Amino acid sequence: MSTIPLQLNNRRNNILVSGATGMLGIALVNELHKSLKYEIYCVSKSNAVPFNFVKLISIDEIVDLEFDAFFHCAAEVNVNLCEKDFDHAIQSNCEYARLLFDRVNADFNFFISTDSVYEGIRGDYKETDETKPINNYALSKLKGEEVSIKTVENLFIIRTNIIGDNSKNKGSLFEWAKKELIFGNPINGFNNIYFNPLSVQHLSIILLKILEEKVPFGVYNLGCDRIISKYDFLLEVANLIDADASLIKSVEFNPSPGDAKRPMNTTMDCSKIKQYIKQLNLSFQTTLELLMTS
Repeated sequence: MSTIPLQLNNRRNNILVSGATGMLGIALVNELHKSLKYEIYCVSKSNAVPFNFVKLISIDEIVDLEFDAFFHCAAEVNVNLCEKDFDHAIQSNCEYARLLFDRVNADFNFFISTDSVYEGIRGDYKETDETKPINNYALSKLKGEEVSIKTVENLFIIRTNIIGDNSKNKGSLFEWAKKELIFGNPINGFNNIYFNPLSVQHLSIILLKILEEKVPFGVYNLGCDRIISKYDFLLEVANLIDADASLIKSVEFNPSPGDAKRPMNTTMDCSKIKQYIKQLNLSFQTTLELLMTS
């Protein structure tokens, strides 16, 4: 889809989004557009974005603009690919962040990280807990955090676990499960992996709250208010789309030879963000409802 012809300007209310062809990027751009307050710019390695209301700019053109905020959503999220090709993981999740943050002039910067930077043994992790990634994907994201912190001061590090539609490789948990269940195919759900995810729509709403309510810069966990296994999450998906829940088999996760290790419990304590945004809605039910709005 074509984008609006580029006319660079330096007025405020400019927002820059990277990774706008990804699951979170699409949701965030749509949320920004609904607010009617922002001029939205996107930078994309593919030189194309699925919107007709944004301005697509090159990396070189970024330096000619000033932005209210920059949301760095671009990432390589294929965990097994990152395990097999660490150089690719570093280039995608660390060096690309360095490249962009070095060029962007923004009042507020966001680096979207992952709950996988925690070891994933005990769960209920706080932002002050030690980071201990156990696979290359998580390590590359942690290095992306470190590079971003060194490059810009006015920065939010957002550690989260997202679910939603519109993933580039159609490999997101929700998207995969919905498709299989609609077609009546049996699927496995891991009963020994726990998380507290947010839908990309829900996360996008919270990111704009952080921006607009001037939350202090720093590292923040963002997850829903329910600890849930991957198996139980799939049962919720079945109920959400009115599919046969008996198609879902409860199994334990055991990595196949050559596959990346997975943290088993990356659930996060999100009390820090609640200190700054009162009555913040982190409801799991809201995340489920918003999943169906994509």
